[in-house]
Order: sequence, then C-alpha cells, then structure tokens
Amino acid sequence: MLPDEKLKVLFVRFSAYGDIIMCLPALAHYISQRPQDEIHLLISPRFDDIVRHLPGIAKLHHYAPQRNLRGFSDYARCAMDLAAERFDVVFDWQANPRSRLLVNTLLARQIYSFDRRMRRHQLDKCVNTLLAAGLEPLGNIEPLPLSSPEEEEWAQQTVSSLTPADAYIALGIGGFWETKLWPEENFARLMDLMNVRGAFHFIILGGNDRRELERGRRIHTARPEYCTNLCGHTTINQAAALVHACDLTISHDTGIMHLAWAQGRPVIGIFGATDPVRTGPQGESSFAFAAHELRCHPCFRGRCRLPRMECLLRVTPKDVAGRAHEMLGQPPVESEAVLSAFER
Repeated sequence: MLPDEKLKVLFVRFSAYGDIIMCLPALAHYISQRPQDEIHLLISPRFDDIVRHLPGIAKLHHYAPQRNLRGFSDYARCAMDLAAERFDVVFDWQANPRSRLLVNTLLARQIYSFDRRMRRHQLDKCVNTLLAAGLEPLGNIEPLPLSSPEEEEWAQQTVSSLTPADAYIALGIGGFWETKLWPEENFARLMDLMNVRGAFHFIILGGNDRRELERGRRIHTARPEYCTNLCGHTTINQAAALVHACDLTISHDTGIMHLAWAQGRPVIGIFGATDPVRTGPQGESSFAFAAHELRCHPCFRGRCRLPRMECLLRVTPKDVAGRAHEMLGQPPVESEAVLSAFER
C-alpha cells in the first residue's frame, strides 16, 4: 500500500512497441490516481514517440538491450544512473531476468512486478500490480492521446484526399515473425470481398524495414484500385493518427493493431503463433481471430515446425470480411457474390 505522500516512481517497460502500448492504459490510470507523484519511465529510446503525448511523465530514461560487450556497459551505466535517482517505488512491467536484476540494484522501498508466464492479458498484469499497491481498479479504458493535434489534422486531410469510400480501413501488414504474418494474398482477397458490396478503401501501414516495405508494395500492386500504400511513409504518431481517422483497422499481431485498440477504435486482430488472450485487443469494438483448436497454438515461435502455418491459413479472408462488414454495420456478403469476387 502506497503512502499518501509524494513519491518518486519508476515504471520499467523498455520494449517493444505493442507491449509498451498495452501497458499505457495502466500507466495513465496510475497518473490519474496519484497526480502528486513524480513519474519516470525506462524505455528504449526508439520508442520515445509512443509516449510523447501522454501527460504526467516527468522524465524518460533509456535502455536499449544488446547482446554484446557494449550492451553490458550500457546496462551497467543505466543501473548506475537509475540508482542515483533514489526511487521510492518501482513497477517492473518488463518482468524478465534482465529487468529484475536491474530493478533489484535500485534499492527502492517497494517493487511491484508479475509473472510474465501467466496466461493473462498484458494490461491485466500491469493493473494487478497497481491493485497490489493500493490503487483503485481500472474501469473503462479511456482512449489514449498518441498523436498531436497537428498530426491528427494531417491524418484527416490525408484520408479526405483519398478515393471516396463508404469506409476507410487501415491494414497492419508489418512484423518480422513469419508465424505472425497473414499471407499477402489474403489481404488482396479481403479487399475483393469487402468491395463486393459497398466501396471500401484500404490504407496499408507498416514500418520502413526493407521486408515490410516490399510486403506493402506487393499487397498494393495486387489491388491498386482498392488501396493506398503508406507503409514506411509515416512516423508511429502519424500512423496512430491515421488509425484514429479510419473506420476500422484490420491487422495481424503488430503495433498497428495495438494503436487502434489503445485509441478505442474498432479493430480486428489476426493471430498466428501468438495468443490473443495475452496480447489481443480488448473491448466491445474489438475482435480477434485465432486457431484455438490447434494443439500447437499458441507456440510463440518465429518459425513454424509444420509444413505450412495452419494457424494463419485457418483465418480466411471470407471470415475476416464477414466480421468487418458486421462491425461496420454492413449486410453480409452473399455466397454468389463471394464466388464472383475471385473470378479475376
């Protein structure tokens, strides 16, 4: 139980985009419950932008894990810098051996963490540490400010300049694990099915890694009449603003999916090797597809041991399109129309 006096508090969550985003509602809840405290956050410097617009953070500290000698020296330097801050309380939301060792060197009066192996949602694990500290339960998740007014205006103008449509849908196509990536041809077929009835325009979003850029280019080339490719052409804050401006986001388990969820926007998540129970979007405006019936799901492996990635193939474009039409208040697609969409 935390005392009523002003405390100097450190939150530790240095990676990765999706995991950081899932923690932010709990961090915002703490700040609203204890505005008197001085809040510090340990984060990898490349993720600074995702918390840039979150009010109440006094200072960011940086640590970027590396597996070499420089990584060891950076780790030691980070530990010394943090120890000099003399924190009263530390919340370890990274919850891995590296963060536990780091946190235990700080000699804080109280440390809160969790067992990352628990099959609970990342946000719920964070909230449980707040409950242990005596805070009130988290009620409805309030949309988080992830973009500036200027970025939001840019996103609105960008969407307004596109082909007129009944709805605009963001597609999250990035990521590095092949066991997370919904097949490219499925995105193309999804666009066909969605446009059988109605006019829908898709915005392809992803990072500037070469593999993601090529993936975005190929998906756009397959159906240029239905989509705009902005993969690699936005900052994370601009991507958040675009997701907020869209009517729906469809994404496999990547940062774009979490950006939609954190802002309270409708989102469909597609899960392969990972587990929506732990990292899926939550709430009435969210839905997650996953092959729970497979014995190997979730495997949390970057490469599949089977001849083909059955978990991703079982999430069909027809199923996703049906759910998307439903979430957008559109009538279901008739079977005859579905078949005609594939006659290209």
